[in-house]
Amino acid sequence: MQLSSIALAIVGLSATVAADYIAVVDSATDDRAPTGIFVGGFGSYAVDASDGCRSNTGVPGMNTLCFGWSGFNRRGHFIFDGQAKRCFRMLDELGVSTNPGLPNGYLLSQWAELACYW
Repeated sequence: MQLSSIALAIVGLSATVAADYIAVVDSATDDRAPTGIFVGGFGSYAVDASDGCRSNTGVPGMNTLCFGWSGFNRRGHFIFDGQAKRCFRMLDELGVSTNPGLPNGYLLSQWAELACYW
């Protein structure tokens, strides 16, 4: 699946969130890493949404991006240069039957910014 078609589906389906957010497309049928789109006031950027932390985020000025998929947490955080840690949590996970822009076997999840308490 092309990242550009994923990006269009994500941005179109998740445009109602006002703050910075991340939308993720994940395959339910294979071992491909989840693909995310970080959407902020300065643009949209493809990110690696797999479990764990990374310093090569692909987002200008962002030096850390972490996803926690295990258990019921479904949360993460990111840090921009000169800013405090900012946190996000999965809000929704939608099956492909409700997302005509995605092929069978894929899930779309929306992760929104919220106050950090961990």
